[in-house]
Amino acid sequence: MDITIRHAEPDDYEALHRIFSGSRVIEGTLQLPLPSAEMWRKRLSEKPESMYALVACADGEVVGDLALETHPTLWRRRHVGQIGMAVRDDWQGRGVGTALMEAALDLADTWLNLTRLELTVYTDNQAGSSFRLSEISLSSWSSNSSQSTPLTSGVPSSPKTTRSLSIL
Repeated sequence: MDITIRHAEPDDYEALHRIFSGSRVIEGTLQLPLPSAEMWRKRLSEKPESMYALVACADGEVVGDLALETHPTLWRRRHVGQIGMAVRDDWQGRGVGTALMEAALDLADTWLNLTRLELTVYTDNQAGSSFRLSEISLSSWSSNSSQSTPLTSGVPSSPKTTRSLSIL
């Protein structure tokens, strides 16, 4: 099975509507349940320049979504990107999230010059807290931590070596 990552297009709104209509996705994100297709159409067609939307495609359909938000006008957060992602319920556990994260890391490191990426995961979000960021397993972090914790020490040189994780 090949997973292809590309930038999201406004025409992907129906696929994102389907992804975010899944019960497992809604339980694991900050999104409200029962999203309308129109809301997704508008979100994709009017996204700010500081938002990079990626989708994962498999078997000719969109099965995952990752948004990378930057803060170019917040001087103390210009180096930070925040990630939100979801994988369609029936595609979870098949490498889609890992492929999206690898593409986001490459975008952040190679093109956006970000040195920190942040991902917030609920403690009961099994998919979000158990997939691997490169060699680091998120499930190894304390599930009662309430602060962002750098995954490496020292001076960050790229998001491939420095990431943070908040567990709620």
